Amino acid sequence: MQKFIRSNPFFIPLLGLLVGYLWNRLDFLNPSVIVFGSSFYPMSICAASMGIALYIWMFRPKYRKSNPTIRMISLFLLHLGMAFWLFVDVKSLKVFPWESHNINGWALVEVRDTLLPTKKGAGVVHCVGWRDEKGRIHDANFVLRCVFDLAEIKKGIRLPLFCRKYWVPTPLIVSYSEPEVPFDPNWRRIMRTLGIHGYVKWKSDVIVLEPHSLDDWLVPVYRCKQTLLIWVRNVIYSHLSPVNAGLTYAMLIGDKSGLDLEIEKQFGTGGLLHVLAVSGMHVSLIMGALLWLLTGFGYRGRPTIKTLFLLLAAGWFYAFLSGSSASVIRAMIGASWVWFGKFAVHRNQKLTHVLCGSAYLQWISDPLIVEQLGFQLSYLAVLGIATLHSRWMTLYEHPTPWVNAIISSLSLTLSATLFTLPLILFQFGSFPTWFLLGNLFLLPLFSLMVYLSLICLLLVWIPHVSDFLFSFLDLLIHGVLYLLGLFEELPLPQLRTLNLGLASFLCLMIVVFFIDRYFVVILKINDRSAEGANRKTSNALIPVFWGLIAFLGIHEWEIWQRRSGNEKFMMHYFESSFVIEKLGGRLTIMGDVKHAKTQDRIRKKLKNYIQQTGVETIQWKSRGRDSP
Repeated sequence: MQKFIRSNPFFIPLLGLLVGYLWNRLDFLNPSVIVFGSSFYPMSICAASMGIALYIWMFRPKYRKSNPTIRMISLFLLHLGMAFWLFVDVKSLKVFPWESHNINGWALVEVRDTLLPTKKGAGVVHCVGWRDEKGRIHDANFVLRCVFDLAEIKKGIRLPLFCRKYWVPTPLIVSYSEPEVPFDPNWRRIMRTLGIHGYVKWKSDVIVLEPHSLDDWLVPVYRCKQTLLIWVRNVIYSHLSPVNAGLTYAMLIGDKSGLDLEIEKQFGTGGLLHVLAVSGMHVSLIMGALLWLLTGFGYRGRPTIKTLFLLLAAGWFYAFLSGSSASVIRAMIGASWVWFGKFAVHRNQKLTHVLCGSAYLQWISDPLIVEQLGFQLSYLAVLGIATLHSRWMTLYEHPTPWVNAIISSLSLTLSATLFTLPLILFQFGSFPTWFLLGNLFLLPLFSLMVYLSLICLLLVWIPHVSDFLFSFLDLLIHGVLYLLGLFEELPLPQLRTLNLGLASFLCLMIVVFFIDRYFVVILKINDRSAEGANRKTSNALIPVFWGLIAFLGIHEWEIWQRRSGNEKFMMHYFESSFVIEKLGGRLTIMGDVKHAKTQDRIRKKLKNYIQQTGVETIQWKSRGRDSP
């Protein structure tokens, strides 16, 4: 354990931050004291003081033997104290201020960043405050990540501009709610994990534009960003069909506002949604291409310090341009760390050490980022690559280059998928069955599409060359979409029956950990044919076996609880409301159902709930009497 901590010095600080975060997140006791108008937290000061005292105390000669243990405890207490102070406001935002105060006035919001919303789009809104019906101003300074729904905006109405203030009636700022039907997607939780905490609906007659722009030095920066995004969007949409242009823009920038919903569904079926969300894969492709170009097509070997800084500046600019998602920032911190260490100070960095360090920096800078699904999936996938992938390549490396390339691709996909599988099942309850084929055959084509798109943007000023390149890109996109359609026609495209509870999710994560430990044991064995080696591998498989047994047992217990439980909830359908009551295997739907078509639509809405709870019979009650 001490060897692991020495090679990953950020592990103990992360553990301290995690304990403090969970303490505040679960709303345990963390009192504050007001001194001269400033808030102080006694528990934070006590924990940090104990950590500093232990760190100083360990330098006494008679305690040198226990120095590593004392150092770990001191670092843990120091970061626990930091977490008690930094993460004091991480409690779940169950209701917005205007909901908790029953205010029906106006909210003053300012749009700080948008990704050119057309059909749909995401952005960042800062809520400055709100004014109630009596004219009283309430201060509220917090970030409201939102989705702009522009479906009801009339033609010719100007869209909300970034870096401007708007008075918006508070009833139009609607938070994502818990699902009406149990086991339906929990969009409040999903949107929170994506970094989206609210929903803003803009209408033509309710936006009041403030006459003065914000006094902020970031305004010209955001203006340049929007100008460049508009240029990229115009170039792509002027040379490609709307469907293909929306897909290309989503791949390059991460904005899915123009992406066709059917294409997005096909990507989900093929297990390739990560292609549409700008992530570490995009950063590695673009940074790798830039490194190849800036080093004279790879002939000069190591880049100079000036080239390295130019390369990193280009990478951070792309991260800013694409929306600065958690996975992109993680990739850029890791790339900056590894490349600066390798090319500037000539020191190789261990990938798990870089991973822990980048997580530490991101968490300190943004306390709520740890709850974003992109953050969680990105770090789990890279953790799988840093552990399982490296071990599999050591064990199964092949001398033939093309065979080794296939093994490497399969190993990358399987290791990243194995570590992210429990979280995906826990959040969405479904998983693409043919993800391995999709990543093996289509991922290289998407890499080619990204490179070709960038070349098209660079050479757009050359008439005939750009037309040829865009035509080739259009043909390539058509071919990829055709292959995606074939994947969608395969039998059982998605698993939809594995809705994990918290207990089975944790159990499955433990199983993944023991699988990784099994390959660690194999790597340490020199002669795998010896009797002792067989005994060691068998002993390493025992925790995996019992972990799977425990997972299946816990998951069956969760399913039994769902099916044997009795519950009652209300569901709305258009302007009608229905009371749903479940007693064992019988489901009773109480409400005024006038048409058979309405019954079919209600059944369709309840389909997932019926499957998960094992409902055998459905009874309809209308106006106090049984329906036919």
